[in-house]
Amino acid sequence: MRILKSLLFALVAILGVVACEKEAPTPETPAPETPEISIELVAVDSESVTVNVIPASTEYRWIPMIAYKEYFDTFEDSAELAELDRFYFESLANSYEMTLADFIVASSGQGRRDNIVIGDLDPETEYVVYTYGITTEGERVTDVCTLEFTTTSAE
Repeated sequence: MRILKSLLFALVAILGVVACEKEAPTPETPAPETPEISIELVAVDSESVTVNVIPASTEYRWIPMIAYKEYFDTFEDSAELAELDRFYFESLANSYEMTLADFIVASSGQGRRDNIVIGDLDPETEYVVYTYGITTEGERVTDVCTLEFTTTSAE
């Protein structure tokens, strides 16, 4: 759980628009397989968001991530985002003296997961929660699915 929280807060994101990114394959970016993932907004307050992650298949793993929307919008495409995530996962795996595969198995979900709470967020801040199918080698196998939201004011 400590690893999952570290993952969720390394990058950071909150309103309620769900959109799975569709990209045309390029020579540098092989076309991902077709299974999709969706993210549902359950609740949001000034310090946390609760989401459900619903993959179309239980064949692959996924790791929910969060980022400040302003930071998330700096990525030109999902291949760049996935490459940075993989580097981050490798760094965390090394810090925990784990292989990348063991780290991904320990940190990822498989199948539907409801009521995932991401806390310690800033009030009145725009975030993006995102996820995608991932292999134990850290390769993206689905499109990136996002949920944008804004935390409420602290009262």
